[in-house]
Amino acid sequence: MKNTILLLISCLASAITNAQITITASDMPVAGDTLRYSIDLTSTTTINTATTGANSTWNFSTLVADTQQIDTYRTALQINPIYAATISPTAYGYKVADSLPTMGLPLPVSVNSIYNFFSKKNGPSRFVVEGFAANISGLPTAANYSDEDELYKFPLAFGNSDSTTFKLTFSLPTIGSVKQQGYRKNQVDGWGTIVTPYTSAPVNCIRIRSEIHEIDSVSFGPLNVGLPRTTVEYKWLANG
Repeated sequence: MKNTILLLISCLASAITNAQITITASDMPVAGDTLRYSIDLTSTTTINTATTGANSTWNFSTLVADTQQIDTYRTALQINPIYAATISPTAYGYKVADSLPTMGLPLPVSVNSIYNFFSKKNGPSRFVVEGFAANISGLPTAANYSDEDELYKFPLAFGNSDSTTFKLTFSLPTIGSVKQQGYRKNQVDGWGTIVTPYTSAPVNCIRIRSEIHEIDSVSFGPLNVGLPRTTVEYKWLANG
């Protein structure tokens, strides 16, 4: 009898340790949270993106950082009141790039200190990129997405999938404009546990595969140059 009870306790503990989780809006960052990230040494990368499905084990403990950085989610008002007036005082974000990729084209203006701004929205519950801001030739400039980029729709659980569109247009003063337009396909294709160099024990998680199809267009007067591109992202999310 004791052996049977111990076996049941052992099975229960195993089920709790390797539990399917659900991600909700409460797991998303808020203003004041920090974002720590590492750029991996390519030569040490051991990530096999084919590993996924139910009760998967992702062990990335051997990854070695080449560079590391920390960012803080700040409100648009904290970063620049002009951004808050255009986007939203409560939207929050961080600097995602030092300069704008030019697609090989020499831009007659400089676009630096690029920020994305995020918000949690309801009806349905979702986490979106709703605004963009940058210094364009030294002038702080902000723009709202006319069609928000919905990063996640909640709740997120194994087997969920969705497809959403996005569109952003911002002006280059006296020159033209830049437009990003496309769609995002999300698939929660796995659940299990993940280990990284910064976790002492396996952490319950889900994996999301995001496929982003977009066309980046730059307009100068009558000239309009568009570059289609597809990006695939893999993200492992844990509660909290």
